[in-house]
Amino acid sequence: GTQLTFTLSGTTGTGVITLRATDASNTFVETTFQLQVTASSGTPELVNVIRINSGGPAQTFGSETWVADQYFTGGSTYSVGSAISNTTQDQIYQTERFGNVQYHIPVTGAGTYAVDLHLAEIYFTTAGSRVFNINVENGQFVRNNLDLIQAYGPNMQAIVLRADNLNVTDGMIDIVFTTVVNNAKIYGIAVGKYSTPPANTPPTVAQVYPNQSVPSTQTSLVVPLNQIFADDNGVAILVFTVPNNTNAALISNTQIAGTQLTFTLSGTIGTGVITLRATDASNTFVETTFQLEVTES
Repeated sequence: GTQLTFTLSGTTGTGVITLRATDASNTFVETTFQLQVTASSGTPELVNVIRINSGGPAQTFGSETWVADQYFTGGSTYSVGSAISNTTQDQIYQTERFGNVQYHIPVTGAGTYAVDLHLAEIYFTTAGSRVFNINVENGQFVRNNLDLIQAYGPNMQAIVLRADNLNVTDGMIDIVFTTVVNNAKIYGIAVGKYSTPPANTPPTVAQVYPNQSVPSTQTSLVVPLNQIFADDNGVAILVFTVPNNTNAALISNTQIAGTQLTFTLSGTIGTGVITLRATDASNTFVETTFQLEVTES
């Protein structure tokens, strides 16, 4: 149309936005402007507490400081010198801590926090090579059976997952990475505290849905959403299915029906990964993943 709408996260700071107009022959012109988000008494401000460069040394990018890896238990380190896409902070994603790892991070007292988990795949190149689980602050954010290549595409790219609106009461944030296939891994952890709790209460994962195995004669699978996600007004469920390349027809249709989600199965034998995402009105979301295997009947 005639306008472009930017959705803002509420984080204060300054950024540069470039607008590009491109014609059919890919000739283009650009114009740039600066956007500054200032603190407001009515908008909760997310204030940095600590940024940890997992598996690596301290790093500084302008006014942004990352401390060397600390507050961890378990795991080993690995690094590469390759360029990383989707970021200008390549050094964060070139070092990792891998294996079964726990972080026990001290924070500035009780309150509402957000944790950004910086991830990448810098070793494997194919889906299924690495799968792991993440649990932040005793189940307030959970990602199970996470396969970065399968979920986000090619390796050597920066990925950031936010665990938002974490209710911390003991002055510590606990993060657990658990290996499923090969090794779990983490590249950086950024912790922020809200000056005041956000007005919106986002959905949470109440119960992780178990992996499913069904015979090829079964025509549908019913998933009870109200058992997986905690009750939240206005929650929308988006479904992302990523079957094996050779079993693209594993799931042919999805349908939302009140408190449950019904998958129509095609009868094709194979294994796929399904990600369920609960999203609220402000586009804050949580995700949980399970594996669906269709076996020969």
